[in-house]
Amino acid sequence: MSDTTTAPEGSDTGGTAEKRVRKRAAKADAGTTPNESARGEAVAEQKPAAEPAPAAEAQSAGERWRSGFTQGFLTNVLNPKAPVLFLALLPQFVPDGQPVLPRTALLAGLVVLLALLWFPAVALLVDRLGGLLRRPRVVRVLDGLTGLLLTGLGAALLCDPLF
Repeated sequence: MSDTTTAPEGSDTGGTAEKRVRKRAAKADAGTTPNESARGEAVAEQKPAAEPAPAAEAQSAGERWRSGFTQGFLTNVLNPKAPVLFLALLPQFVPDGQPVLPRTALLAGLVVLLALLWFPAVALLVDRLGGLLRRPRVVRVLDGLTGLLLTGLGAALLCDPLF
């Protein structure tokens, strides 16, 4: 038998419910206002988000492109997985007897060049087709097609012999 006893539901033991409500109210952000719910508990309502500053809307397309490019570049350069991948993958394509560093640098440069061509092309295509791609019917069709494709891929893997 346990030494601890529980109070009947609905009873307040030592004002703990009040303390919890006060604690929640104290932790509430400055942007919230307390309100009473139907059960009498404090509920926080969030104020609507402030409108973006006009200066942010006035940002030119060139500045947005440069900002996005810089963010993507820094993300890739500071990602430790990218250099490890290149160090592990590219040297196997260097023929025997040739210097490794220049050939690996050439292959890495080709990957970077192709990425600089491919990703902006995909971004522009999606930007132009964004309205079409957000239509509910198109979303359903694309979801169905990709689901069918992945199911087929899974079935092919299941049917493939293990050895």
